[in-house]
Amino acid sequence: MGKRSIRCQGKNTFVHASEAQLRAVCSSGLSHGQDARDSLGTFRLTFCTRLPKGPCLYRGSSTIARIRLVCHNGSPVQYVRRI
Repeated sequence: MGKRSIRCQGKNTFVHASEAQLRAVCSSGLSHGQDARDSLGTFRLTFCTRLPKGPCLYRGSSTIARIRLVCHNGSPVQYVRRI
């Protein structure tokens, strides 16, 4: 996390996908509410949880799942959760 200059917070989720793949969720994903879209396919995800002791230390785990994104003008602006 420190190598990526990401501030130390409780949890972070990384979606391993290209910008084009994430934009595709916004353009062709299933609508879920006003601005949310659910992916049709799956993505590799890494979940990082900050350890209680130490300066910015994390434990990570990986999974493969569909995702929900908030989109604005065809671009992803927020990862919501895995589905």
